[in-house]
Amino acid sequence: FATTGEKYTNAARKAARNLRQAMPDAQIDLFTNQKIDDTVFDRIHPIKTDFFRPKMEAMLNSRFDRSIYLDSDVIVLCDVTEMFDVLDFSDLAMAHARSREQKFMRDDSVPRAFPVLNAGVIAFRRTRQVQGLIRQWLRKMQETGAEVDQGWLRELM
Repeated sequence: FATTGEKYTNAARKAARNLRQAMPDAQIDLFTNQKIDDTVFDRIHPIKTDFFRPKMEAMLNSRFDRSIYLDSDVIVLCDVTEMFDVLDFSDLAMAHARSREQKFMRDDSVPRAFPVLNAGVIAFRRTRQVQGLIRQWLRKMQETGAEVDQGWLRELM
């Protein structure tokens, strides 16, 4: 999980407790700008930037070779270990987002057949290519001040 501000950090604490019920042995890390001590997390990492989308920093600094990033509003109801199995075949895995609204599409040069991906649940391997994609995604978000991250992720992919 990655959060800025008390509201999102409290949401991540709740989400982590749900995850812990579904997967008691999961390693759960939080990247945050908040000073907290909560045993639901195995590790709490201070984030280095004030950028409102800390997920990219968390993904770049994950301590694992294979990780699942979750937004703080994701509620895990069952074991999601099989997401790691997808990483045997791909460096990156995400579900299609439900929406095809223009605000999520960002660029008309990408065919509508290429879906918007849900950037709130991302399974990834720490590879040079994935790290490069995340850095580009972060840079585009910061340069443009985009409020929605799925559009740039879709275009870069």
